[in-house]
Amino acid sequence: MLGEYSNFPSFNNVHPPEYYNLLGFGDPAPPFTTHGPVNPASLREYFRENSNGRFWFDRVDVVPIDLGEFSTDPGPEARSAGILKRVAEARPELFANHDADQDRTVAFNELCVVLIENITGALPANRDHTPFRFNFDFPQGSAEVTVRIHVAGAGPLTPFYQIAHELAHSIGTKDMYNTGQGHHLLTLMGGYPFFSNDQGSVHLDIWHKLVLGWAEPRPFPLSPGSSALVRTDADGAVLLWDDTHREEEFFLIERRHPNSAQRHYDSHFPGDGVLIWRVRQGLGASVAHLGAPDLALGGPGVWGPGQQTPELKWSSGQPTGMYVTVTDAGGGAMRVGWDGVLPGRHLRLLYGGNGTTSVDSGLPSVGVFYGITRNGDLEWNSYTGNGEPFDPVSSTNLWDGNTGNLIGRGFGHIKHLLGCGDGIVLAVHPNGNLYWFSYAGHGESDVTGTLGWRPNSGNVIGNGWQNFRHVFVAPQAGRSSSTGPDFFKLFAVAQNGDLLWYAYNGNGEHDPSGTLGWHPNSGNQIGRGWQNLTHIHGSGSTVFGVHQNGNLLWYSYSGWGEQDPTGARGWHVNSGHAIGRGFHNSRHIFGGVSDVGGFGHIVYAVDQTGVLRWYRYTGQGEEDVTGVLGWDPRSGNPIGINW
Repeated sequence: MLGEYSNFPSFNNVHPPEYYNLLGFGDPAPPFTTHGPVNPASLREYFRENSNGRFWFDRVDVVPIDLGEFSTDPGPEARSAGILKRVAEARPELFANHDADQDRTVAFNELCVVLIENITGALPANRDHTPFRFNFDFPQGSAEVTVRIHVAGAGPLTPFYQIAHELAHSIGTKDMYNTGQGHHLLTLMGGYPFFSNDQGSVHLDIWHKLVLGWAEPRPFPLSPGSSALVRTDADGAVLLWDDTHREEEFFLIERRHPNSAQRHYDSHFPGDGVLIWRVRQGLGASVAHLGAPDLALGGPGVWGPGQQTPELKWSSGQPTGMYVTVTDAGGGAMRVGWDGVLPGRHLRLLYGGNGTTSVDSGLPSVGVFYGITRNGDLEWNSYTGNGEPFDPVSSTNLWDGNTGNLIGRGFGHIKHLLGCGDGIVLAVHPNGNLYWFSYAGHGESDVTGTLGWRPNSGNVIGNGWQNFRHVFVAPQAGRSSSTGPDFFKLFAVAQNGDLLWYAYNGNGEHDPSGTLGWHPNSGNQIGRGWQNLTHIHGSGSTVFGVHQNGNLLWYSYSGWGEQDPTGARGWHVNSGHAIGRGFHNSRHIFGGVSDVGGFGHIVYAVDQTGVLRWYRYTGQGEEDVTGVLGWDPRSGNPIGINW
């Protein structure tokens, strides 16, 4: 129904007359567009695709109605009832003919209405209108008919996403934007702009498809562990259940990615991988995605190939004892594995070398890197080799004797941990606080975290860092600046893929406001489109990123955070080039600058079996996806196990 008031701009000022029929009942080919041409997405085809061809809306009619002047608003329930009743008086067959069970009541399960009013600033909503009655002449005689249905309301600028969202409420869906981080673009029932007037769309989540009868996830016991392919078809998802919880609480894992030839209406989905949903029956906000990389409640982070979750927990906080890993299975499928015993000892690994020197005397702390063990301890390591193949006996002399020593504890909950050179370590707490630490030791064993830590360690130097997809650092690599203070540069990837720049030269002075020591350009946007990278680390002025397809991409930034959302200023012309492939199943990737055997960038990668491999790159981002140009011949050699 198109309700038009005389004291607001007419519908024709926003959309041509054919727009709403196409929006409701068209069969468009993508791309869907609002203007130039008018090719809107279709509500009927959206629900047909989501339901795997099991459910759609049949067209009743598109009904314009002149409502006169809008004055006092009696509220949405009474207002919509008044509009529907006027239509029923003029065209009663639109209601009476859809009393499917012939009980003289047109009810929720028999008719759905989308009511679009030309009210400027009208907000989308779904309401049960005030019931009303009208008389209708049936073949067997006149009778009173009651109408009590759901009404999905919208305005002239309401985008397709929000209209579909409100219409979905009419068949029983639940809002999911109030849980945790809001499920942004993971499900139709998350949030979306109200007035964007666009054709953005994403599918419903697998839980809604399950309860609506549109999909049959395959059930597996959570323990003792197993693996399964996850696909996008009706039985492609996985349901993990536990004997002690049964139907009261379980996990759902679904395969998702943007548009394909078969899925036109998931075009705005923000990644390529799997989503992990925890379902608790009978509680408010009881269905939540556990987002990458830290199982954030309602988080939009997609789990891609090579990623491994922290330990899954029940909604009570009780640990399940199980972890989930994701690998690329080819053909558009992902393989998910769940197990309580995983190869490798570490939740995270990060490079800790380099920084500044007072004279040109080589690079400091080459080969130093830190690890967070599975129980949250901080581990110190130092590799002094040059990619020699691993041997259990002879390789021990390629590692510093203190390698593996614990130098602190309590880091298991940290969202991001960054080695910034000169022993500086930054940690992002789940509450968004940015903590500063500085380590001057040489890996002396002290799990209490007393030995070797400089004053100010543990101070908060900023806040608001909790919602970034990635945070990475470009440590300095050599002699101190002679023209000004020494900054190390930080980069943060926002959930929408925007790249933000920061630089810090403080000494860990306690300042939760994030004012002291920060470059004035901090927080500026210097690029966009970084949301599809699964691993990112800096190495001097070079940045290495692993795309979801497994390609290793090269970037180099020499700017100082000048505002430029396009990502044109300060970037080397080769930035974004693929310099290798096959990194999609790596669990950890990190590294930094080295002058052992000549200047180069060392990349360390840990595969799904816990093997640590060494790579050395001396190129300048020349495009070569085969991974031949610029790589040391020893690249790919295993240098350790059980990482």
